[in-house]
Amino acid sequence: MIQKYLGIAAFFFIAMFLTHMLQVVRIDFTSPLTKTEVAFPDHRIPIYQKKETLTLPNRSHLLVFFSTKCKACEFEIISLNKIKKKYTNLPPMIGVAVYSNSDDLKTFFEKKENPFNEIAIDEKNEFSKLAKLTDLPTVFIVNQNKTGVFLTKGVLDQNFFVKNILSKITEISK
Repeated sequence: MIQKYLGIAAFFFIAMFLTHMLQVVRIDFTSPLTKTEVAFPDHRIPIYQKKETLTLPNRSHLLVFFSTKCKACEFEIISLNKIKKKYTNLPPMIGVAVYSNSDDLKTFFEKKENPFNEIAIDEKNEFSKLAKLTDLPTVFIVNQNKTGVFLTKGVLDQNFFVKNILSKITEISK
């Protein structure tokens, strides 16, 4: 009888360890920039700390999907803040807070700087469904026609950002 419980406990701890390892691998992983075509029509989604709804710019920009409940997303915010401090003349960065509300965002940004020009609150995951998201964080490079033309999943690092994202923004802005 004791062996049965020890077996169950061992299985449980191994499953927890493997789950933790998958999360660690996910945090350190940035997927390659993938070509896509996702239309982002104007959508009545509220903006954090404003009484307006989201209107995407008519120029190239980044749309960053994240959640206040996602550990990898916390690392993404830290990375974006470092990028924003180091590089000037960046395209607009718009955050989309998935499954989050104003209170979640207020708590989330109490100890972190907000790297975004504005944050759309997608509490019910409606806007995110348009993008057919499967992972967080996910970054879309959006062109002047409000179409996501490239995407990457995972936490961005500065080298990847400069080498891949800034070059693609410049390319589609011509």
